[in-house]
This record gives sequence, C-alpha cells and structure tokens, in this order.
Amino acid sequence: SEVFLNEMSYFNGAYAIFIEDKEKLYFYNDATSFLSLYYHREKNIYASHSEILHQLLQQIYNIEEATIHPKMKGFLDLSKYENIYKFNSNFRFELNNHTLKRIFPINTYKEIATSNVVKQVLPLMKEMVEFIFNLNRPVVVSLTGGYDSRLTLALLKSHIPDTLFFTYLKTDDKEMSEAQRKIYQNDYTAVTYLVEQLNLKHKFFSINKTNINEEVKNLYSYYESDHSKYIIQHYSEDQQFQNVAHIKSTLFELSKGVRPPKLEGQESKIMDFVHYLKRWSQIKDEQWIERVLNEFITRNEINEFLEKGYHPYDILYLESRMNGWHSTILQESDPYME
Repeated sequence: SEVFLNEMSYFNGAYAIFIEDKEKLYFYNDATSFLSLYYHREKNIYASHSEILHQLLQQIYNIEEATIHPKMKGFLDLSKYENIYKFNSNFRFELNNHTLKRIFPINTYKEIATSNVVKQVLPLMKEMVEFIFNLNRPVVVSLTGGYDSRLTLALLKSHIPDTLFFTYLKTDDKEMSEAQRKIYQNDYTAVTYLVEQLNLKHKFFSINKTNINEEVKNLYSYYESDHSKYIIQHYSEDQQFQNVAHIKSTLFELSKGVRPPKLEGQESKIMDFVHYLKRWSQIKDEQWIERVLNEFITRNEINEFLEKGYHPYDILYLESRMNGWHSTILQESDPYME
C-alpha cells in the first residue's frame, strides 16, 4: 500500500524484508542495496553474490552463464555473468512468480528549498548517529578532505572522543596518475589540519600495492569489483577494523550535488548519457553500452521514473552508481565491517 511505501521511505540501514501475503512472498531491500540480491532472468533462484548464484545455476539447473567481464563493478544492474542481474532497490520482487514491480519513487519530482531539506533530514541523521553508537561496537569513520566528511564530522560532534578516524593514501608515485597524486595530497593536507584542530583519534595507512594474502584473494573471487583490494588487505590484518561499525560519508551526497553543474537546467534524454556511462563501464564500446542501457531501461521501467519529472542523470546515479557500484564495493568489506 502507499501508506507502507511512505513509511518504508524512512527506513534506514542494511536490511532485507520478506512479506508473505495471500500465499505470495514479496522481497524488499534497503534503499541503496547494502544487502544486495542477485537474480536470474528466468529461474527463480536468488543469492547475495553473483558468483554464488552462478554456482547454484550450475549445480541445480546445469546452466552455465557466460562471463561478460571478470569485474563488472556494478555497472547499471549487470553482473559479471550473462542473464544474472542485481535487484533494483526501488522495486518489489514477487518471488513466487519471479516478477518485478517498480514501487519508488512514489511522488513526482519537486524542488525543495535547502533550508527545508536541512529541517527534514538533520533530525533523522542525528537519530541515526545515536543508533550507531548504541550498538556497543567500536565505531570507525573513513575521513577525507571533502565536503561529505566535514558534514559527518559535524554530525558526530558529541561522539568524536569515542570514534577512530582513518584515511588511506597511496604514497608510491609510480602507481598514481597526476590527478590521483593531487587528490591524495589534498586529502593528506586537509585531514592533517582537521586532526590537529579537532584533536581526532586518527590514523593514516598506505594502500600501495602489496602481496594479497590467501584469505583476501579467495574472497575476491566472489566479488563484482576489486575497488578496495589493498584497503581490505589492511582490514584483514588490523584488529581495529574488524567487527566494527563503519561510517562512510559519501552515501548521502548532502554536502554537494550529484549532477555535473553543466547539466543544470538542461533538457536531456537518457540516451544522451551513453558518453557519461562510458566512464563507469568496464567495456568501453559505445554500441555495447547503448544496447545494455536500452535493456536496462526496459528491465527497470526507467520511463516510469522519467515520467515523474526526474532528471535522467539523477536516475542513473541512483540506480546504477549507488544501487550498483556503491553497494558492490561495500560487499568487499562485509567480512570485516558493517
């Protein structure tokens, strides 16, 4: 019902909900697919990781789906295998009949004054912070020099003494482009200043390429991405990063917009963004990107989203970049952090 969906709009955290109603079983998950679900195009079989689903298809149905790319990195809703897709958290899955239905967004797009957004969101975020610190688990926060990290610091103001902050850097110039070198240098300078001014409990650590231990190497065979391989190597060896609550700042994007400024005020069609998507895709062929984007639009009922007045870039950001890529890289740290 719309009442339930409105209530669900305020749910937080990583979760999966199963609801049984009149012999039908429905699946919902959290708004950014922190608890991911992968499904097959035809068979009603599901798993948390595409690799597990691929193995189940082999064992149960003798189906061998071809590999598209070894690490698809959450592009659109694709997995590294043909016909295996990532569930879109703006949908409801009726598992009995293996049918998907778009449930979000509920309302048409409208712009709200920044001051009103702050009034609505700030109390909810403060409540979320208190919930995390009531878990009675060590809390760690990844800190950069960016705006999102500064917002996180402001929200954590009363808990700063109880929080371990950390920043990872590359220090080997041979491994970095000039742009990466500048980013890491800016992070180091800004974070050093914040640590000194706020007396933060903080540590830097290096993510230069090292030999990956067997535990981490085996885990990576299950993943869709290898974004954080050397960070995860550090987590696996440092007890301070195991069984902790990890606060990340990038998810909320409240401190800055997600849409490139040059797109503001422009009328755009979703197929105009093939060039933008090329940056996110492991396969750079634009004809291939155009084909899979068309299939993504159909499979995910994107036109219904567009009809509510939302900008195509925002839709792709929410349903590919966040639902896809961001939740995919978070799976890499699942064995150590929440």
